[in-house]
Amino acid sequence: MQWSWFGLRPSLELAWSFDAGGNVWRLIPTATGHILGEVRKHEEKRASYFCLDEASGRTLWRDRAFDEPWWIGIEAVAGEVVLLHTYEKPDMPQHRSMIAIDLRSGREVWREADAAFWFLSGTSVYGVREGLGSRSALEIELRSGERIRSVDETLAELGELRKNAAESMQMGEISLAAPYVPGSDPEIDRILSRSILRTHPTAGLESLRRNDYLLVSFFVPTGAAEGQRPQYANHFRIIDLRKGKTLHDEILARSVTAPVPDTFYVKQGAVVSVKDLHVVQAHRLP
Repeated sequence: MQWSWFGLRPSLELAWSFDAGGNVWRLIPTATGHILGEVRKHEEKRASYFCLDEASGRTLWRDRAFDEPWWIGIEAVAGEVVLLHTYEKPDMPQHRSMIAIDLRSGREVWREADAAFWFLSGTSVYGVREGLGSRSALEIELRSGERIRSVDETLAELGELRKNAAESMQMGEISLAAPYVPGSDPEIDRILSRSILRTHPTAGLESLRRNDYLLVSFFVPTGAAEGQRPQYANHFRIIDLRKGKTLHDEILARSVTAPVPDTFYVKQGAVVSVKDLHVVQAHRLP
């Protein structure tokens, strides 16, 4: 155990960290034991992707970019296949096309320009094609990208498949914090009141109880220059409920323009968060 400079409180040792080289826009822990990440460099208007081994933090691949540099995003993760999407137009949110990449290598496996993602079912992905006054569905084999069939998207069969569709983001079992609601747990009310609420003006407070530990993320206003938006610092704490003491205390971000949810998650005893907007890190609970 190490000592944290902030408040001179003990801090959990870092298990691993990864510098993404840009703002981490999205993190997806996969069911296969990996972490898929999306990086955005706003000044350059460039998006890229990386993949880590979640146990060790080892980099499988990084800085994977595509011919569409900015208007692209993660659509779905199914096993070891990642589906990306582009947009119909930069100023329109409608998704367009599918790009499949291999999760372990980052290599592009196939691309479908004529259909937007609809849903996953078994070993197939279904896309929607828009025509002049018509709409049809396209069934594609997930691993190979081979077109299996084109059907009317109103078919009752597709409706039944859609009802039982697989999750588009197959992440395995993870635990996320929930917004703090006063009165829902007297013990947590007492601890938060004593350790945080009485000493900090807070916003966006979220908490997660894991056995004998309480994990808390909250934002503290840090002021704003005249005519500019307020700034916040994102604090993260782990409290030992048995001893009523802070086990870990750090600032994840020192200057953000608004409180945001889901600043950390827990999977298999590891607490994963993003430090200073660009460093993915993991600490292990005792």
